Amino acid sequence: MTTSFDTLAADQASALSPTSRRWGDRSREEDGRGVSFVNRLFGKRSADSAPPPADADTEFDQIGAFLRANQLSPTPDNYNIAWEYMTAPHGPLGRAVSAIIEREGRLDASAATALLTQYRAQDSAEDLAEMLTRAQGFLSDGTDLIERARVDAKAYGSALSNEMAEIDRTGQTASTISALASLTSTMIQKAADAERQLRDASQQMADMQSRLSHAEKLAESDALTGLANRRAFERLLRTAITESEHDRTPLSVAFCDIDHFKRVNDTHGHATGDRVLKFVAGLLSRISNGNCHVARHGGEEFVILLKGRNAREAQRIVDKARVDLTEHHLTSRETRQQIGQISFSAGIADLQRGEEPSGLLHRADRALYRAKQDGRNRVYF
Repeated sequence: MTTSFDTLAADQASALSPTSRRWGDRSREEDGRGVSFVNRLFGKRSADSAPPPADADTEFDQIGAFLRANQLSPTPDNYNIAWEYMTAPHGPLGRAVSAIIEREGRLDASAATALLTQYRAQDSAEDLAEMLTRAQGFLSDGTDLIERARVDAKAYGSALSNEMAEIDRTGQTASTISALASLTSTMIQKAADAERQLRDASQQMADMQSRLSHAEKLAESDALTGLANRRAFERLLRTAITESEHDRTPLSVAFCDIDHFKRVNDTHGHATGDRVLKFVAGLLSRISNGNCHVARHGGEEFVILLKGRNAREAQRIVDKARVDLTEHHLTSRETRQQIGQISFSAGIADLQRGEEPSGLLHRADRALYRAKQDGRNRVYF
């Protein structure tokens, strides 16, 4: 019987070891990616990063020209923005810089600082969310492993009990039966202990998954306003477009940009500016429901997804919010000065069949630009 116990134990170890090895391999892989993530946060170049391009001198000349044209100091942060703008003009940061230059004529120092802060935070949030997703997969594998081990332990105890019953039926000697009974009792107790420990570990895994889910939710939320952030909105938009195409229902998006927000910051300070952002976010969130989703896109810009609404219907909804905002007159908490009327301009576009998310957002952004050019405090589609 000892041989059969050893064989069973070896079989169990053999069955679990491949999963354990895969788990260990994934853990080492996560460690490596974690190091890469920390290096990105602190601006360190990884060992396999690409070297500077051969025409770096020409690009540095172009970066210098960009800084001079926008009257930006040659700081590392401004070089970073210029580099992204020159080398990746169609990336998120490059497009944001282009939009500001198109609207304001140039990228001033305060706008540059706000942009870089926003996109660094966005990159960190995206990296965190990606790591959380991988961690959840890791935990899922571990939970499966624990469940299989628990079932194996229970079956092990049942097998010993059955073997004991068989020996008793065939009439083995009393001493053999007594020894086997003692051994069986010990093994059953060990199996019960193992099952209890695995159940506790499984509960700890479930608690960890709950905490990770909470952290992932934070990674998709804007810290200042509590609205969904740009990453969360773009994920939601992709899903909504797929559903709209499938169901052949209308879908619209709106960009809303607070008018003269820089003036509020310059006159009353950034703390007052933050409260204005939160006030506008709260006002826009009142129109949120199962088919209308509001997110902070960055800076003083908000974006709204309106399911089941064409452009004209969306315009009426957004314009009502615009009028509601202009009826409020705000006061600075710090200076006690009147901030005055706050308004926003908005651009709306509805989905065209076969259109990509970037195309839809671009058309809404162009409508916003026209609203700004024509005097602000209006909604165009």
